[in-house]
Amino acid sequence: MFLVTIDERNGEFEYTHHMLVPSLIDFVDTQALEDFYGEGSVGDEEIKGFYWIYGERIARVASTQPLTDDETITLRKFL
Repeated sequence: MFLVTIDERNGEFEYTHHMLVPSLIDFVDTQALEDFYGEGSVGDEEIKGFYWIYGERIARVASTQPLTDDETITLRKFL
């Protein structure tokens, strides 16, 4: 299991989101963003690693981190 961290910038505000993915095989940033924000939400143009989300805000996959089984169990309670 892997922890994916998403950075979002929306006007004057910045947010950090997290999601769990089972594998990084065939992992694509845009697909992870669509899984998080919804189908058809990610624009085609990349700007310094960020993608437009619904044309209103920008987001990127900031990092991926492998998790142990114990960490996965703990995080599933909160995510």
